[in-house]
Amino acid sequence: MKIWTAALLSAALLACGEPAKSPSAPTPADEVEPPSSATEAPSKPTPPPATVRPAPGTRTTLAEKTVDDSWDKMIVAGGRLYVLTDVNKWTTGPMYVPAARLWSVPITGGELTRHLELEGLSSMAADERSLYVAVNRDLSTMDTSRAKSPTGRIFRLPLAGGAPTDLATGISPSNIALDGDTIWFDGFRMPKDGSQPPAPSGVKGAIAFAFDAENVYFTTGKGSAQPAKPGGKNGRLLRMAKSGGAPVVFATGLPDEPSGLAVDATHVYVTAVAWGSEATEKAGVVARVAKEGGDLEVLAGDVPMPRAAWLSADHVYLRSGRPGRPGAVLRVAKTGGAVETVVSDGTLAHVTMDESSIYFSNDGTFQKEPFARLTPAVLVRLVK
Repeated sequence: MKIWTAALLSAALLACGEPAKSPSAPTPADEVEPPSSATEAPSKPTPPPATVRPAPGTRTTLAEKTVDDSWDKMIVAGGRLYVLTDVNKWTTGPMYVPAARLWSVPITGGELTRHLELEGLSSMAADERSLYVAVNRDLSTMDTSRAKSPTGRIFRLPLAGGAPTDLATGISPSNIALDGDTIWFDGFRMPKDGSQPPAPSGVKGAIAFAFDAENVYFTTGKGSAQPAKPGGKNGRLLRMAKSGGAPVVFATGLPDEPSGLAVDATHVYVTAVAWGSEATEKAGVVARVAKEGGDLEVLAGDVPMPRAAWLSADHVYLRSGRPGRPGAVLRVAKTGGAVETVVSDGTLAHVTMDESSIYFSNDGTFQKEPFARLTPAVLVRLVK
């Protein structure tokens, strides 16, 4: 009797059919059903749920920092915000060395994860699979007999997880940039898979890099091979074909440190400042020049300490101020005009951007007498 009842129930269930399942969403292993001898009609793919983008202006605190490190450079890669922190500590030798730690947090917020300890200050670049980190020098085992030997390196860290892989060692990289299959740093270039060692690139003294399909654009400033000019106007903008050839200077007269650089289809955009006095630090500029050449067009002048540049729609975005002090994220139209304040903060540290959002860090706030922390140091996402 039990067998006959079970057979009737099974036939009824088959007649009702099963809910369609999307082939693009695999069934979890603990929910897999045993194979059936019944022939089923092909199921229609179920479209994935739409990703709801937060409204412009939405501000989210991604993480709070509970260590004494200072926030440093940041980059978005693989759905996470990767952040370097500075930490000063004694090495095995008689030196006090600025070191770094590498952290990350999901761009939607969550746990702040520590990845690596780095014996030296660093910079970062990323593609869709990996994070590339350049360590300028490693003084942890350095002795006086090797004081002039380069001890830096470039390594690759998989975004999906795994151990770092050294791509180049015995170098001293300062500014690293990624373009297609090539890593550019200082006066060198190398394949990003590490299949060949760094080779001279023809780019010397680069402060910032930007790329289009055919060219590498870079800036140089005071201290490069050119003779210094008075008045803090040593910044230059150069272009060089990726296929090789001599760099071409196509803009001069910028303030000493042109550290922000970006390109679109028609123009190259640059932010620059000269350090040394309160007057020059407040006289930074945002400028552009047509790719085919021409006069340097100043989009905004008297910008306090502009430090970086990003493009978004019709605007140039930049960071203004010294890290850990009062600062702001500003923007100006690509054609020039009024400078708008997007974010201001009393202890703004560093900034980065992606297509949808601005990410910034601050060092929190403190009470001087008696000394006490009032608010934590945080990582923040602001939707554009």
